[in-house]
Amino acid sequence: MSLIQKLAGETAIYGIPTILSRVLNFAIIAAYLTSQLSVENFGNMQLMYVFAATAMVVFTYRMETTLFRFGSKKETTLNAFTTAASAIIGTTVILAIVIIIIAEPLSFLILETEGLHRYFYYFAAIISLDALAAIPFAKLRLDNQARRFSLLKVINILANVFFILFFLEGLPWLSLNTELGIQFDETNKLDYVFFANLLASSLVFILVIPVYSSVAKSWAIDTALLRKMMHYTWPLAVIAFAGVINQQYQFQILQWVLPEDLAKESVGVYGAASKLAIFMTLFTTAFNYAAEPFFFKHAEAKTDRNVFGNVAFAYTIVAVFVFLGVSYYLDVVQWILPQKYHAGVAAVPILLMAFLFLGLYYNVAIWYKLADRTQIGMYISVGGAFVTIVLNILLIPILGYFGSAWSTLLCYVIMVVVCYILCQKYYPIQYPVGKILFYLVVAVIFWWISDQGRSLLDDHLPYILIFNTFLLFVFAGLIYFKDRRYIRQILA
Repeated sequence: MSLIQKLAGETAIYGIPTILSRVLNFAIIAAYLTSQLSVENFGNMQLMYVFAATAMVVFTYRMETTLFRFGSKKETTLNAFTTAASAIIGTTVILAIVIIIIAEPLSFLILETEGLHRYFYYFAAIISLDALAAIPFAKLRLDNQARRFSLLKVINILANVFFILFFLEGLPWLSLNTELGIQFDETNKLDYVFFANLLASSLVFILVIPVYSSVAKSWAIDTALLRKMMHYTWPLAVIAFAGVINQQYQFQILQWVLPEDLAKESVGVYGAASKLAIFMTLFTTAFNYAAEPFFFKHAEAKTDRNVFGNVAFAYTIVAVFVFLGVSYYLDVVQWILPQKYHAGVAAVPILLMAFLFLGLYYNVAIWYKLADRTQIGMYISVGGAFVTIVLNILLIPILGYFGSAWSTLLCYVIMVVVCYILCQKYYPIQYPVGKILFYLVVAVIFWWISDQGRSLLDDHLPYILIFNTFLLFVFAGLIYFKDRRYIRQILA
């Protein structure tokens, strides 16, 4: 079995359970909660999860990737794990206390509303539990325990879905029986959503405790190693923070830039519609879960660097199929959302292409992690965050939330180009750039043909779907006849 086939197998193991769980989560968040929550509350939920994503970077400071770097050899895994876990445990306690202390000003700054500081109490606990589970999850990936990793992720999502449905459907029904003395607060549905998340995170933390207990007898903190790990990881933390800005802060900027009467509604509409890009984010997430430890292990084994270029090409082939597949059937997929959110669906193809480029960045960006030049990666990511912020500020007043979508795409394109140029200078890897660009351009052309065909077919949905399916088969045939030999070669 080739290295790429092994990577594809691990991506499938990470991806299939992740997809199944995310589909359930997507149905709850995008379909169910949009009907349960007001647009304003859905916007508040979106902003709180932006805060959570940012805080997770601070809480974990990318120690997972650092564990891959210093624990990729079997004889170093245990020492690297206990040292990394000790650091995370100590900082998590401190940071959770800080959030609780400053909850009120955070509420006013992020939600621009007083009296909602209790949300931050929930998230101080949620983020702490998730941070404490992060290093055990990283160890499972490092130990090639993809099935166990994926099972725990599925349990997390299923538990979250179960608790949300229990609180928003079961609790109101139980409250009808006055003898039980159970009350349901119709005005605070968002509290129930966050409490459900807290319970799910608590359950998963309990389930990863065996990873901690399995090394308890050998627990040690290597201070010399910790210094090396912190030197390696702090630029990665900045990179991760910049990544959160690129992916999440568009919602916060929308709230700041748009007029007050449009801001909350736009955040809710764009936030809900952007979740239709989940199909690309699922693929890139599963790929990254499998690829990061794969790259580190094969770098240690002195594998031919060209395999990294072949991985990027294989990723591109699958990703352009995802791009076209979702874009071609948006007319059907959009009905997962209530009709009041359909206005934002037109931005989804832009976001799909943006997340495709994010996956390409994951491919190319491995060089600075392997070469121990994480500071260069930090400069690239900070530059990307700066581009995102500037473009959002410039484009949102003109294009609304479409400005956010275009800003995200342009940012990732620039980051891929800059990262590739620096890769060739410091850690040369031969990427099939011509082939990758060809399929990216052709995919956009095929999307444009579909968009033009819509007008010619008078927006008649059955004909549009038949036409788009035909285009998808033509695209698949193009790949087969043009590059079947190359694909067979890299899979050999």
